[in-house]
Amino acid sequence: MTETAEGRYFRLVSIMMLQTHVLDAMEMDFLRFEIITDKERNSVITTVKDAITSVGGWIIDHQFLSNASASINFEVGYRDLDQLIEKLEAKNLKPEIINDCARDKDGDLRCGVALIFIHNEPDLKREVPPFG
Repeated sequence: MTETAEGRYFRLVSIMMLQTHVLDAMEMDFLRFEIITDKERNSVITTVKDAITSVGGWIIDHQFLSNASASINFEVGYRDLDQLIEKLEAKNLKPEIINDCARDKDGDLRCGVALIFIHNEPDLKREVPPFG
């Protein structure tokens, strides 16, 4: 099958656009922090969500690992990060920054928070039906 000049052009443009997105992603900062707490997990998750949205951030993804931990990925403005940390500290949650970044940039910052819950409760177990 012979490729036309137009086909080669569109393929080249697609490759260039993909490379641009990969380079942009490589240059984007990613802030990670964790919060270890003995507070009730549902209230902590709600507090973290409210703190993120109150500074103009938005949640991209989340994952719950039984009742032992949770992971929340979100974006927030670089200049709003200190305010987010202050809000969490005001609620007696102590974020420990693992991977820090500059805060004086314009634009949005990708972030991830790991919530680790300390308690004596047994793991939550849910029945998972077989696939098929």
